Amino acid sequence: MYDKGADSENNRSLLKQKGLKDGISRKKPKGKPISYWNKLRNKLIAKRRFVVERTFWTFKRVYGLSRSRYLGLAKTHAEVLLKSIAYNLKRGLNLFLKKPLQEECI
Repeated sequence: MYDKGADSENNRSLLKQKGLKDGISRKKPKGKPISYWNKLRNKLIAKRRFVVERTFWTFKRVYGLSRSRYLGLAKTHAEVLLKSIAYNLKRGLNLFLKKPLQEECI
């Protein structure tokens, strides 16, 4: 849970109960400016979140995973696994060759 829309005391206490790190960005209080520490905290969270969101963007836009092309959990799971393998092979090859990752082509 790292979405600012999930910023609530209930969600924060649930994460604490489960022993998970609270990485939820803080919202600005209504009618008040956001505190310096919450602004700094949100920037630090955004740096980590960007890496994850970029990967999801690639899966949705480049590999077409915004919708499944198959019906059924098993076939959909297989589709995601195969596209994940393709993504990781391409990424690994680009890292090996020291070239920037070009997400436009498969």
